[in-house]
Amino acid sequence: MTGILPEQLRMLRLQAQHLHPRAARGDLVAVAGRLCGINAQQGPAMMLSLRARIRGLEPGDVREAINQRTLVRGWAMRGTLHLLPSRDLLWIVPLVGPAVLARNERRRGELGLTGQKVREGLAVIGILLTASGSLTRRELVDGLVRGAGITKEGQAAYHLLFAAGLSGLVCRGPDAPSGEETFRLTSDWIGRQEPLPREEALEALIRRYLAGYGPAGSEDFVSWSGLPPGDVREGWRRVQEREGLAEVRVGDRILWMTGTRQVPEGEPSPPAVSLLPAFDTLVLGYHHREHVVPARYRDRVYHGGQTVPVVLVNGAAAGTWRYDRRGKTLDLSVSPFERFDRVTRELILEDAEDVGRIFGLRPAVSFRT
Repeated sequence: MTGILPEQLRMLRLQAQHLHPRAARGDLVAVAGRLCGINAQQGPAMMLSLRARIRGLEPGDVREAINQRTLVRGWAMRGTLHLLPSRDLLWIVPLVGPAVLARNERRRGELGLTGQKVREGLAVIGILLTASGSLTRRELVDGLVRGAGITKEGQAAYHLLFAAGLSGLVCRGPDAPSGEETFRLTSDWIGRQEPLPREEALEALIRRYLAGYGPAGSEDFVSWSGLPPGDVREGWRRVQEREGLAEVRVGDRILWMTGTRQVPEGEPSPPAVSLLPAFDTLVLGYHHREHVVPARYRDRVYHGGQTVPVVLVNGAAAGTWRYDRRGKTLDLSVSPFERFDRVTRELILEDAEDVGRIFGLRPAVSFRT
């Protein structure tokens, strides 16, 4: 077992996450796969997460990958929308979906969605998409109102779509020309495959997580995946026995990672700086988050189930930021936790230029005190 310093832990995680160094533009699908998906709850945030990890990425690259069906958006870990390699969605959703659906059973009951009602609703969704191929959310809701007696008011229709995604029935297709989200039958859009045996799928997800988020512990994986702790403990034990994971000690915690990765001597100079968006995978990827966001600043980043964009300096949040579009200008407001030195400010300005490139806007950066 190797003892490492917190700054070495952060640098190992930056490497695993392709945040330092960044990946090549042609590695889009590989990066999404290594990280077990990119959070896709908000389209711009999804793009900014990818931008921070892939040099020269263009929005058209992601649209093309979705249109070509190599990447797909679907509900996965913790029941949140992710952008995943299509082949991965087909084995990850059968693994994580049942646990999320079980946790939401009470809420479905409160909405009048009994087991029978859910089955009827999913059957209607299947009929509608078989007939049309692709429907917007609004069109699907209208069809559920007509065909399954679902009311438009409240969240019943959303929870049926949610159940359809986590049961593997539907996934997101390319956005409509209007920008509206569309839905497709998963089997029609990206094909079928026999689900992996549960033990095999769990071990595969643990290995993938450790490759993209390690060093990390089993509690981190439970928090990130949404899977039951008991199942994870057994799967984690099997992976340890079969893979010979590398162990590192950070303070009083023992963490693991895959492969034989060289431990960095310390932090780079100049520092590694990234403007990460809300819901970024690094910020949401752990139960123990003190090495990502210092404890005294936690409330400034995490708000219930939400997170805000952070300024990442050498793997730790050093401030928050926000942006607003004003005509042809992208106004970026940066709020440091502590005063930035000159070099860090210059690197933030440089990264802001790349954020502006993604939006096709000229960035204007202000630093708040």
